[in-house]
This record gives sequence, C-alpha cells and structure tokens, in this order.
Amino acid sequence: YLLAALDKPDDYGLRGRAKTQLEGDEGVTYALIGETYLRADRIDDADAAFERAFKRSGEAALRAYHRAQVAEKRKRYDEALRLLDEYLAAESDDAGVDPYELLRRVFAARGKSAELPAKLESLLKQDPKNVPLRYFVARHFRDAGDHAKAKPLYEELVRKAPTIDAYTGLLEASAATKDMVRQIEVLAEVAAKTGSLDAVKKFVEPLVADQGRVDALFAIARKKAAESQPEDGKPLALAAALVAVEAKRWTDAGEFFELALLHDPKSAPQVYLAWGLGLLSDEKYADAVKVFHRAVDENVTPDNPAFQTYLALALESDGRTEEALKTARAASELGEGALRYESRIPWILYHAKRYDEAVRAYEALIAKFDKQHKDDGDRQLLREARLSLSNIYVLVGEVAKAEGPLEAILDEFPDDVGAKNDLGYLWADQGKNLELARAMIEKAVEADPKNRAYRDSLGWVYFRLRRFQEAVVELEIAAKGEPGDEPPDGVILDHLGDAYEAAGRSADARRAWTRAAQRFDEAEETQKAAEVRKKLAAK
Repeated sequence: YLLAALDKPDDYGLRGRAKTQLEGDEGVTYALIGETYLRADRIDDADAAFERAFKRSGEAALRAYHRAQVAEKRKRYDEALRLLDEYLAAESDDAGVDPYELLRRVFAARGKSAELPAKLESLLKQDPKNVPLRYFVARHFRDAGDHAKAKPLYEELVRKAPTIDAYTGLLEASAATKDMVRQIEVLAEVAAKTGSLDAVKKFVEPLVADQGRVDALFAIARKKAAESQPEDGKPLALAAALVAVEAKRWTDAGEFFELALLHDPKSAPQVYLAWGLGLLSDEKYADAVKVFHRAVDENVTPDNPAFQTYLALALESDGRTEEALKTARAASELGEGALRYESRIPWILYHAKRYDEAVRAYEALIAKFDKQHKDDGDRQLLREARLSLSNIYVLVGEVAKAEGPLEAILDEFPDDVGAKNDLGYLWADQGKNLELARAMIEKAVEADPKNRAYRDSLGWVYFRLRRFQEAVVELEIAAKGEPGDEPPDGVILDHLGDAYEAAGRSADARRAWTRAAQRFDEAEETQKAAEVRKKLAAK
C-alpha cells in the first residue's frame, strides 16, 4: 500500500508536505522498503526500491552500499566486494556499522576471514575520523579476544563519541589487560555522568563476584582519594561506593560515600539517595534511617520533601510506624499535599497492618484526587492505591468490596493485565462469572507467562470450572516457578493439593497440602495452616 501510494499520490490524496514526509528525508522510506524486501528475499523488489532511494537522495556512496547488499543476496561476492570498496573509498559513515558487517560476511563467504583484521586496520588508517568504523573495529577485536588492540580504540571513542558500548568495551579491555586504575577511572566517569553504574551493569556484575578484584579496586580508589584535595570534586569515591553497594560491602560503602561527600559536597543528594536506597534494598533498615535522617537534617533538597518520603519508608520498614506517619505527614505538608507524597500515608498504615485506618486513608485519598486533572504519574499512583485498597478489602474479609477498585482500574486502563488477573481471581474464588474470569486471566497469562501468580489464578479458575487436569498443569507451573524463584507460597500449594485431589491423585494432594501447611506456618498464617491440616486429617 505504501509503494502504491507513493507511485500514485493523487489517488491517495497525497500532496505537498504529506507526500514529502511519507517519502522521508532523502528518500529514506524507499531505502527502508528495500531493506524489508531484502529480509523477505524479494531481491529484485529490493534493488528497485534502492534505486528509487538513490533518485531521491543522489547519494552515490549509499547507492554502492545498497547494490552491494543486493549482490551479496545473489551470492555475487566479488561484485559485492567491489561495490563495498566503492562505498568505503568515499569515506562515508551514512550507513553506520552495517557496511562493515556486510564486509565481514563477504570475507567469510569467500573464505578470507583471516584477512579481515588487516583490511579493517587499513580502512581505519585511511579514515580515522569514521566513528561507526572505529566502533566496528573495536568490537571486532574485543570479540576476537584481542583486548590490547581494542583498548586504544575504545579510549578514543570514549574521548570523542562516548556511548554505553564504548564505556563497556573500555572496561572489559581494561580488565582483560589488568589495568585496574583505568577501570576505576572509567567507572568514575560513568558515575559522574549518570549518577549510577546501571549503564555498565554487564561489567559490574562479574566484577563484584570477584572479591579479589573488588579489593584491588578499593585499594586504588583509596590511594587516589588520599592524593586528591577535597575541592577536586573527583567522582572516584562515588564510583567505589556504588561498587561496594552492588557487592553489599556496607563498611566500605560508608567509607567511600563519606569521601564522595568530602570531595564533592554538591553531590550530596545523589550520594544520600544511592546510599540510603542501597541499604533499603538490602533490608538494612536502621542504617537506611540514619542516612536519610542526615539528608533531611542537612536539608540537601530544600523545598523538596523527597528525602522525608524516603525516611518515612525506611522508618516503617524498621517497624517505627508512628515516626513514619509523622514524617510522611510532614513530607505531604511540605509537598503541598501532592499525591505522590500524600499516598505514602495510607501505604504506611497498610504495611503496618492497620487495615481499618488504611482503608479509610485510601478511600479518602482516591476521593480527593480522582476527579482532579491527572498526569500519567498521578494516574499510576491512583491505580496503585486502588490495587492496595482491593487487597486490604480481601484481607479484612470484604471480598465484594474488593471488586470495585479493580473495576475502576479497568475502566481507565482496560488492558491492565494485573487488574484483570486480580478481578478474575476474586470471581473464581467466589465461583461467579467463571467464563469471563477465565478469559481475563488467560489474557494476563498470555501477557506474562512467567508470572506464577497469574498461573495460580488460571489453575484456580480451571479448578472452579471442573477442568481438573488443566488446573493441575497450570498449578504445577505456578508451584515450580522459574530458576532462582523463592519456594511457592502456601496458597499455590493449597490450590495444587485441591486440584490433585479432584484429579484423583490423592497421594500428590497430601504432599502438596503438607508443604502448604509448612509454608503457612513459616508465614505465621495460623488460620490458613489449620484449614489445610483439616484436609489432611480428613484423609
């Protein structure tokens, strides 16, 4: 249809700017059509589309590259190489790294892969400013394990055209050549630019798994910090601190975060946030409280209650609910009652299992903010509030009320698979709307097949529909989970036991119920454990 519209624009009402936009800048639309035809092995159509792109752009070098692609598809490798040489001689970088990938394939097809490194180095010598070429050559040497050649190429890229790939490549090359000093320097540059090491996580994960490498890196960071003056503002200490967080070495993390604050006081918000959230994620709640308290006391974000909010979360996680509520209310007042701050108050009550108060707080929050003009962030916060409110209704035994918040979510977000699953499960548990519940839960499983909660819901609705064999299949998947998952909770195992029993597998049912009772005991859910043991006693 697109080509037909471009061929006969008047028939499709295409004129002026609309036609120009559809054709794309310099005929890029035709080039994309050609690429698509190539992937579909429609070689003649691709060739024609590329020619039309050339007529629009007049770019002879790009034309040579596209013709080389077509020649490769036709297995005319000498012709492809001749055309590629024409593109490369023009010292163009318009096609990015793709021409060099094509060059690699053509050399391989002609049995000359061993000659490729020399060819690449020759090209780079002729065209040293070609960034895509430099990236390709660096990656080629890295993949070949020749890190000594890859390293200077990545050094140049980091200086002139830095990307995540350049930083990661330089880090890997520095590690392979045992240049620990350069590693910490590169990590420091990433930390300074992004505030974290998430961008180079692929490098950091194996690093922190090797305690010897971590010790060596910390030793260099300490030495360089001692050589620096406080006013230097060097981010080396911050990088070392972030590595320590990933390695869960909290004494070292504290030391380096303090050095980061000393060397760059302006980084205090960034430092306290990384420090406190790292402690929170490792369940070091009391220590997280101390860090966030410092940030609040030092007023590192004036007129912004972010750290009061984090402090409230840390206090509640540490079991200090009244202090958490007081802090959250102060944050809400400072934030002028914004939803993102006020929503923390009912969450604290929910987490503290003060369900009656939490219900009232969530209902009031939703009533207050629901009819206001909402941006996407506020809409998501209200969605989360409704999910929490629904869960609390279930916990206090008001299952019928639990449906309302989920239905409201689906009114606003009709494709929300989480709400579909939860509402479908509630209906299945009550034995109503079973076919609709099944359809909704199947949609959730289709969207996220590895979600064991969704699998449990699907198994349970099959059980309610008396499709016992299908229920067993789904509940076994839920109980097994994925590699590295926690053991299944008591509810999944209880459901599995019921499905086994209904399918005539009594011995398997007893084993599943026994495990369910144990899991309920571990979770201190004594009533549920007692109900499962009644089933066992009846057998």
